[in-house]
Amino acid sequence: MKHLVLLLLFTSSLFAQQKKTIFTVTIKNCVSDSLMITEDLYNFAVVAYRDSTDTFKFDLQIVPSIYELTDFKNTTWLFLKPGFSLNMKADAQHFGESITYNGNGAVENNFLAKYSLAEVTFSKTASLLINNPKDFKSQLDEYVKKSQRWLNSLSNPDFEFTMVMKRYIEFKKRLMLLLLNYHEMYGMAAPAFKYEKYQGETATLDDFKGKYIYINIWATTCAPCIRQIRPLESLIRRYRNENIAFVNISVDSKKDIDIWKKDIRDRGLHGIHLLAGNSFESEFFEKLDITSTPRYVLIDPGGQIVTPIAPRPDSPQLEEMLNKLLKK
Repeated sequence: MKHLVLLLLFTSSLFAQQKKTIFTVTIKNCVSDSLMITEDLYNFAVVAYRDSTDTFKFDLQIVPSIYELTDFKNTTWLFLKPGFSLNMKADAQHFGESITYNGNGAVENNFLAKYSLAEVTFSKTASLLINNPKDFKSQLDEYVKKSQRWLNSLSNPDFEFTMVMKRYIEFKKRLMLLLLNYHEMYGMAAPAFKYEKYQGETATLDDFKGKYIYINIWATTCAPCIRQIRPLESLIRRYRNENIAFVNISVDSKKDIDIWKKDIRDRGLHGIHLLAGNSFESEFFEKLDITSTPRYVLIDPGGQIVTPIAPRPDSPQLEEMLNKLLKK
């Protein structure tokens, strides 16, 4: 579901927020000695370590939400809320298919395990139909109806879980239609831009023609953006002698230019840094349908769009893509 899926859920009372959530995990054939639960909306992350019984135990104070669990190789979604006492079992060798839950929250999380597998299958099908918009939309409509039927068939599900899943199913539909729109951008001429550089001059898209351009749309207040700084800096060092420019476009307000410059300076950031200044309504942002951060765009030396939704810096897919394009 990733960070775009994590929807805000409020507790019904302060008392409910004080209740702890106990979550235990047993994973057969797990090579990792630690598991991590994250939630981007609240910038939440917590790690549990394997105990002497090969069990991972989380003792949490949280708000109701969809969380992500990872052993740093496999990932799954969880619905957690105050007061849950939930147990999960899985086998790392066929992780998604083997997940089962018991305890408080089992109904909701067994649904999520099943749903996530169905979503992977649908995404593969959709990728094969991306060049046929009619069939793509038909499959999407069937997927949405099937998801709604599954959700409605649950026996006494948690109200907050039901609400977040209904929102997510609608969100997924909008997202897939958006991806169809993105697909039509591939190979198109990238829209022009003209933004202020860190050094004070301005830079335009034409300044980088003749090179590949990896664009990072970010903000100094965006936690997911900040988490990508280290991987991005690593990429910049790795490809410093290659025909590619790493361009960071910040959407921080122009009144915060000093904060933006200080952040770049204090973090010792490399690459080209530009300030768009709340320019979500500019031609560049509108034509690429950029409405939030982080977002990554890849442009070729001729100024055409390689992908309007490039992989993030920590994704192995990005390095594979760049190596292929740069013939490394």
